[in-house]
Amino acid sequence: MKLNFDRRERMAFLCAAVVLTLVLALLLYVPSTPRKKYAQSQRDITGLRNELRLTKMLKVEEGQRLQSQQEVIALLEKRAGNFDLFTFVHNIVREMGLQDRAQLDKKAPRNWSAKLPLVQLKLDGVSLEELVDFLHTLYASNNVVAVYKMDRLRPTPNGKGLECDLTFVTVKI
Repeated sequence: MKLNFDRRERMAFLCAAVVLTLVLALLLYVPSTPRKKYAQSQRDITGLRNELRLTKMLKVEEGQRLQSQQEVIALLEKRAGNFDLFTFVHNIVREMGLQDRAQLDKKAPRNWSAKLPLVQLKLDGVSLEELVDFLHTLYASNNVVAVYKMDRLRPTPNGKGLECDLTFVTVKI
C-alpha cells in the first residue's frame, strides 16, 4: 500500500518532525545544562551561606577576644608606671612570711623580650595551703602577673612540705 500525500500534508509531517526533533533535543538539553547550572548555583548558595555563618561566628569570637584584651589593657594602665615584677613578688613573699623558704631570681632567657620580664621563685618546705594563698594573693592584686611555667611541684626529700619552682611573667607597656 502506497501512501500518497499531497504537498500540504507533507509540509505538516515535515513541520511535525522538526517540532518533535526540537522537543526531543530540548528534553535532552534542559536537564543537562540549565538544570545542572541551577543545581550548581543552589550548592554554591548553600556553601556561601555556610561561609557567611562561619564568618559571623568568627567575628563574634574576635569581638570577644578584643573585649578581653581591652580589659587586660585597662588593668595594665591602672598599674603603677614603675611596676617591677621582682619587687612585687618579693613583697608578697615577705608579706606571707615565706622569705626564709624562698629563693627569688630574675630570669631572662636568650632572645627574650624585655617587655616580658620573668621572675623565678623557688619555694622549699611550704604547705599546699601556703602555696595556694601565695598564688591567690598574687592574682588578686590585678597586676596582670601570670605563672609562665611550673618546673617542679613535689614533696621535699624530708617530707615536710612541698618543693616548688615557679616562673612568673608580666607585660610592660
